[in-house]
Amino acid sequence: MLRTNLSKDFPDFLLQSICCTVDRTLIQSIQRFTSSLPSYQTLKLTYPQPRVVLVELNRPTKLNAINKQLFDDLKTCFEYLNTERTCRAIVLTGAGRTFTTGIDLKYLSTFATGDVAQIDDIARKALHLRRFIHETQASFRAIDKCEKPIIAAVYGHCLGAAIDLLSSCDIRYSSRETIFSIKEVDMGIAADISTLQILPKVITNHSLFRELVYTARAFKIDEAQQIGLISQVFDTREAVIDAAICLASKIASKSPVAVQGSKINLNYARDHTIEENFKFACTWNSSMLLSEDIVKNVMASTEKNSIDSSNKMSHRTAKKNHHKDREYIDRAPKATNDDEDDFHSADEENDEDDSIEQIRIPLAMWDVNQCDPKRCTGRKLVRHGFVKPLKLGNHFGGIILSPMGQKCVSPEDKQIVLESGIAVVDCSWAKLDETPFSRMKGKHLRLLPYLVATNNVNYGKPCQLSCVEAFAAALAIVGLRDYGTILLDKFKWGHAFYTLNASLLETYEKCDSAQAVIECDRRFRTGEESFGDSYQPNRDMPPSESSEEEEGDEAYEENLHVENLSLKTTDE
Repeated sequence: MLRTNLSKDFPDFLLQSICCTVDRTLIQSIQRFTSSLPSYQTLKLTYPQPRVVLVELNRPTKLNAINKQLFDDLKTCFEYLNTERTCRAIVLTGAGRTFTTGIDLKYLSTFATGDVAQIDDIARKALHLRRFIHETQASFRAIDKCEKPIIAAVYGHCLGAAIDLLSSCDIRYSSRETIFSIKEVDMGIAADISTLQILPKVITNHSLFRELVYTARAFKIDEAQQIGLISQVFDTREAVIDAAICLASKIASKSPVAVQGSKINLNYARDHTIEENFKFACTWNSSMLLSEDIVKNVMASTEKNSIDSSNKMSHRTAKKNHHKDREYIDRAPKATNDDEDDFHSADEENDEDDSIEQIRIPLAMWDVNQCDPKRCTGRKLVRHGFVKPLKLGNHFGGIILSPMGQKCVSPEDKQIVLESGIAVVDCSWAKLDETPFSRMKGKHLRLLPYLVATNNVNYGKPCQLSCVEAFAAALAIVGLRDYGTILLDKFKWGHAFYTLNASLLETYEKCDSAQAVIECDRRFRTGEESFGDSYQPNRDMPPSESSEEEEGDEAYEENLHVENLSLKTTDE
């Protein structure tokens, strides 16, 4: 009965986890954030990062030439994204080998020989053409009016109406080989969609811009930067799109009230006098200064400054405080049956609508039933619908965090994670020999580098991570930290993981290969960068928390066979 009321796109594993409850409010909230983006004939929409929507012009066989359907889809799409709460920033690019070659000439010729040709009266022809021009302008005006920041990622060719499209975007990135042209003069018309209406108010070199308009000649990236059309240049299509997504993700992490308010004020300032701009800003902020985001951001900034200051301790000072650190870890509180509820309970105040997020990559887990279910973070993530349970023998196409791995997780794994996700193994540290790793199928087996656990059972212990910490670590290393934050927020102690491991994760995120991550791990292992006597470099796979850690380090070392878990310096 419940299934018939849910969207067809609702994931089965989420459905199974909520069918046992009758909390309709929860179901509706989850549905809103897990629903698929709308589909269009000429556009492709995806979520490459939390709160970031990638919009691709999707007519690759026609070089993404803009026809009537694409005009209509752009208007509908950006009007939808303007009000979609799960979207805070947008990246606009093309599919195939070029951004867009401008307006589809076949579409123009069809219009000229169609309705217009059948109208005899000149005035009526003009009226019909006026409606047509207004409709095309409305498509690109919807992009300019969208209150979410829009970043254009351009490559290949950017001709004619493509320049109009760029004019409506907030930020414009390009690949180095892109060819531009304001082509309208060669077609016998003046550009009427955005190029001559918006660009003159934002470009920096009017003399060169007028030359390019009057001659309609092709120009390259150096002149595009010279007039202020393009702000940053990258070597390849992939690089420019990745950079645009990265920037969009950073923008999306900011207060939407502040970001969208800034865009509204910038666009108003572009179109009005200075005096009018001051009056508008005064009116705007008289209401927006009441936002709770201001208090939250001030508090977050204060906390960040405190963390940054503590991270500036020199290597020599860290050596000097070595024994104090050891004593601090030894004094860490141990989890007892009395605090099982604290281990799993999240701050209910964080369960507001705005904090409900959909992680748009697959997360999965093999559970071999070796651990206390009351303490297992992986099972809690399954209950919340973030993680799908796998059976032994199931194949997983994404990254698998396993002691059988030959490589370390690194930023170069990002594409695999985006396409196929991450899986972990929920098993006991003391029973690794009994764990059937051979029945957990997949080809992308990975290890995790040195990190310190912050869960209640293994707090302060290097490399003995829980399932949620393992997910969060891998997501941070490949550049998807926001997803990791969503998972950690389900645990009261979760925020401490990124805080305690801030400098480590920042180091790993900057590595360009698995070999570089391994080299960083080696520096910690050999003492070149000290984190105390508790560092045990071979414990790199994070099974779930188990009360069996009380068996002691000697029993642990006997069962672990550390020589089989060490990081291998392989070129695979």
